[in-house]
Amino acid sequence: MNAFCISILIIFLSTNLWAEEIVVAIADWPPYEYFDDQGQANGVNVLTVKGSANLIGLKVKFKSYPWTRCLEYVKEGSVDSILSLYRTVDREKFLYFVSEYLGTDHNVLFTHHERAYAFNGDLKSLAGETIIVARNNFYGNDFENANFIKKYEANNTSQIIEMIVHGRHPLGISSRLPLIHVAKKMKLSEKIKILLPPVSSDPYIWVSQKPKVKSIKILQTKWPVL
Repeated sequence: MNAFCISILIIFLSTNLWAEEIVVAIADWPPYEYFDDQGQANGVNVLTVKGSANLIGLKVKFKSYPWTRCLEYVKEGSVDSILSLYRTVDREKFLYFVSEYLGTDHNVLFTHHERAYAFNGDLKSLAGETIIVARNNFYGNDFENANFIKKYEANNTSQIIEMIVHGRHPLGISSRLPLIHVAKKMKLSEKIKILLPPVSSDPYIWVSQKPKVKSIKILQTKWPVL
């Protein structure tokens, strides 16, 4: 049994719902997590969790919500877990983060394809700029602490793309692969330009509700990571 399977086993056992159904909230965030045209939960992280859960005989039910609602539901206990989440101090107050992560994501700036913007990797070079961010998203500690940058909130990546294309603000930020997928779906790929290097590269982690932490810690002493 690999380390990620052990992490899933710890979360599921800690809910006292062994062999029952665990509800996991996911957002529309391809290619990591989404519901496909057949109405099935799909994506890189979803398939990882499904495969690992199957190996240890556990049932998972995925439900799709807007990202802010995903956070609200796992915080209040309406769902048992949430995927594709960055670890922050505020989130640690109500969530337990497993030790193994699902994968690494890259947050990138992007602009209208006709704009002559460039990014050298130094956030200070963006002092005074306004960057459109998705509400309740996290883009790395350096970006979050960059008070010299103005941040304008949008509801999601689709809205950020529309605002960039229509000239509302010059710069947006997003996870790179979801940005590519959403722009392609909107048929606006040719209207945007991704700026490199990434602003940040952070791991996606799977988490459960914070009240489970006591039993999780006990179980971690019994299950070695192989």
